[in-house]
Amino acid sequence: MAVPSWPSGIPYESLKDGFSNSPFLTPIQTEMEQGNVRLRRRPGDNVAIIQQSIPMTRAEYETLVAWGKGTIGNWTGRFSTLVWLGSSYQTKVCQFQDGAPKPLEFSPTHVAAQMTLRVYGV
Repeated sequence: MAVPSWPSGIPYESLKDGFSNSPFLTPIQTEMEQGNVRLRRRPGDNVAIIQQSIPMTRAEYETLVAWGKGTIGNWTGRFSTLVWLGSSYQTKVCQFQDGAPKPLEFSPTHVAAQMTLRVYGV
């Protein structure tokens, strides 16, 4: 099945102040009887968690909400988009970590859509 793309005409560029990147999931720790700690990889170790805020008009935000509810099944499906990875934008498969982006008042005509993404293949 094809992975849908971020809706065209909706900005994807994050505000510099609204961006953070956790480059990998923390390993699973298991304490051993001898007092040592064993670190194990997690399934999906190539997943980064990115928090970002994207400025957009209120109309663009409503378009994003309609896309999230319909195209990706109430914000649960995967999609491809350009994501800032610290030095450049790269096309990656993503998934919303915490559901729909939260709109924060940015100006009378714009909101900043705050979101947390699981970014695969980093």
